[in-house]
Amino acid sequence: MIGVKHGDNPAVGSHGWRCTASWIVRIVIVLTIVASVLWVHLFEFLFGLGFDSHVFLLIGKGIHYGLLPYRDLFEAKPPAIFYYFAAVFSVFPVALWSVRMTDVVLYLCGGAAYYALCREDVGRPMALVGTFVWVYLSHHPGFNFNGLHTEEYVSIFAILAVTAAARYRTSRSPLTAALSGLAASGALLFKHPGATVVLPALILIADGSALRIVPLFLLAFGTPLVLVLGYFWHAGALPQFLEANLWDLIAYGHLGASAAALWPRVTELGLQMGRLLSELPAIAVGLALGVAACVTRPTRFRIAVVVWLLADMLAVGAEGKYFRHHFIQMFPAMVLVACIGAAWLLQPRPQEARSRVALRFVVGATVLLVSWPSLRAIYAFRQPVVKHAWDVLLSGPRAWPTETIGPDEARMARYIHERTGPADRIHVAGWGGGLPGVYWATDRFPASRHFFPILTLGPRPEADRELLADLERNKPRYILALPLPEFVQNLAPFLAKNYTIEKVFYDQYEIWVRNAVEAFASGTEVGLSLDETIGGLVLQHEQTSSGGRQDAIPSRAKRDGRWTSPVIPVASDDGKIIIDWAARSDVATGAGIAVRYRTGPTSDLDNAPWLTIESPDSADRAPRIHWTGSPHPRWAPTDDPHAAVWVPVEAYVQVQCELWSTDRTLIPVLRYAQIGGVRFASRDNATSESASH
Repeated sequence: MIGVKHGDNPAVGSHGWRCTASWIVRIVIVLTIVASVLWVHLFEFLFGLGFDSHVFLLIGKGIHYGLLPYRDLFEAKPPAIFYYFAAVFSVFPVALWSVRMTDVVLYLCGGAAYYALCREDVGRPMALVGTFVWVYLSHHPGFNFNGLHTEEYVSIFAILAVTAAARYRTSRSPLTAALSGLAASGALLFKHPGATVVLPALILIADGSALRIVPLFLLAFGTPLVLVLGYFWHAGALPQFLEANLWDLIAYGHLGASAAALWPRVTELGLQMGRLLSELPAIAVGLALGVAACVTRPTRFRIAVVVWLLADMLAVGAEGKYFRHHFIQMFPAMVLVACIGAAWLLQPRPQEARSRVALRFVVGATVLLVSWPSLRAIYAFRQPVVKHAWDVLLSGPRAWPTETIGPDEARMARYIHERTGPADRIHVAGWGGGLPGVYWATDRFPASRHFFPILTLGPRPEADRELLADLERNKPRYILALPLPEFVQNLAPFLAKNYTIEKVFYDQYEIWVRNAVEAFASGTEVGLSLDETIGGLVLQHEQTSSGGRQDAIPSRAKRDGRWTSPVIPVASDDGKIIIDWAARSDVATGAGIAVRYRTGPTSDLDNAPWLTIESPDSADRAPRIHWTGSPHPRWAPTDDPHAAVWVPVEAYVQVQCELWSTDRTLIPVLRYAQIGGVRFASRDNATSESASH
């Protein structure tokens, strides 16, 4: 009509308002998801990591510096998480905050996809609640231990796969089916049980005439797997890849167990699920209602979601370990089923009577009222931590977390870092807490691809033999050992032969330093000479000839001689070191070796007094390996009368060994002298004598 503006048309105005309101709603939804992800992630932003996460980060760092998973660093996981971290480190600094930041981006993508997935069956408010609950549980310290676990990434890729499959049902676009297959492949490449997402995706895609699209989905799913196999084959590491991702996988899950063992495993799965749901009562109630709604009013989408949940439960049961982070894989399907149940109870239906709407409102208000104290407690506990993390985030990258371990492990790592160079290798023999993070914090790579004990795989004699061969070949400068049989029983002879305890942290973590071999000639000898036949220093008049005859000497005249070491800087920072020496076993009352030392703050020890080392019974005995061949060897003092002892020292130390004899038939022999991490001996005898003790 002429002279009439669009704004005067009620229909046009109403449409414009609806468009504006729709955009406002979308913005609110996006901001809510962003705020939820940030609030949850900031709570863990400044925390260190758990055990598994250290392993994954180290392998990612190794890839960044040219190492290859499985061949150079072994872990029984698919390669996606390692290469994800390596990709992050190729763009951002090799620091913990780099992964924390990129994880936020991944969770934002996962949160948006999860909201869209929830909207397939529930309204906007319930979809937002479900998205927050999934993010909260998946990144909860009670399940992920502040870490970076494979199950989190499996969940995100599984959500992307199911969301794309659900969208295919409405768009019929081959692209969405292909994206679903790619995302499902990503879930598998992050962890083997991620393959379960193929089932709900196929249920959503393969309906009626859409069966022809299934080969496209399977092609998209299989192509990345074939490319990964080809990559490791080309790199010459396919056997090691299959070792980790097939043979060890079978051992880990006891997949070769007999059928008789199936029922106990099913029973255990039921018990574990009961314990989990008892900790999450609201989820348990919603899950019960959701299963009832899916059974009584089934749709293809609901069937797919229930199958997804059951498949994930069985996958966790097949692993059989029930570590807390294993449950993270189940949370997307579990929370979605609970959302369906909550929506069935609380969400009004179109054309529903007002009385029923009012009843639903009352029930919802009651649920909120009952839950409010718990929600307030969670907020009050988390918000100060989140606020502090936000302040640190605004302070800039220099204040952001770079290390992955706690102060105790950091102290040990700093000790090793300060005493090694970039080319030095180390080994950590122990499990628990942040021990694998010592590799990361020291910025030193492992001496073997078997760089931590995988106890969950059971006995691995081939790996133990390979580890010892690697340690012999690569000669790690330091070995950090937690002295428990399961960690060190295979290393005990190797340590006794080649290493000495340099320091003990917190009365349990032992720092073993590789012996630096020096010849006796680097010290000074008075009245002694090296007898190669016996293999040590002897009194000059007692050196054996080629025929085994000794020089004629008076039978009862006392003879003595001294060997004095050079002045040695003390590596340990706690004011004590080990001094050890080996004498021939037949030394009796008529002959012997006396040992003394002197110490001071500088290398000039000429005026420092000599201090006699007391007998082992009164001295501070060092914990040496008492190897008996039993299945449970322990670190313990030996019965050797010349057992190693701790002595108090300053910055420098010098040792003197005096050999004496009053009977020519008794021949005292100094086979070696150990001062901290320096072993003095004849070259041929330098690394063999300690094993004899």
